[in-house]
Amino acid sequence: MLSMKKIMTLAVSALLFAGTAQANDFHRCETGASPQAEYVLHFDTGKSDIKPEGKIELKKAADRAKYMLDVCVVGQADNQGNQEYNKKLALKRAKVVAAELAKLGVPKSTLVTLVQGEAFGDKLTKMIGKQKQSRRVSIRLMR
Repeated sequence: MLSMKKIMTLAVSALLFAGTAQANDFHRCETGASPQAEYVLHFDTGKSDIKPEGKIELKKAADRAKYMLDVCVVGQADNQGNQEYNKKLALKRAKVVAAELAKLGVPKSTLVTLVQGEAFGDKLTKMIGKQKQSRRVSIRLMR
């Protein structure tokens, strides 16, 4: 018999993962796990193009990620637009970044693409006005 925790983990995994992610990837990339290193790329509103400064950060991440067992690529969006659109945009951003990491030599088998959707939620983002920081992809190099 499956525990409630296992059922919830499987349900969340099914909702969050796309691309080459496996059912057990949630465990190695869950947000509570501590990454060995983390790199962040920011995006313009409604865009998934990597900015020039993001390409520099991406290269730094790829240089270290080549030697990692797990590389979690987590797409996020701000709270502008509806939630469904934001999740699709966040996924598109994560896939773009994962594809670029693969081009830079990071083994595809180590890449896990995740979506967290809106990074901070409506109330906090409005309160602190940090929508720019919400439009991002985090590259988490896991131990």
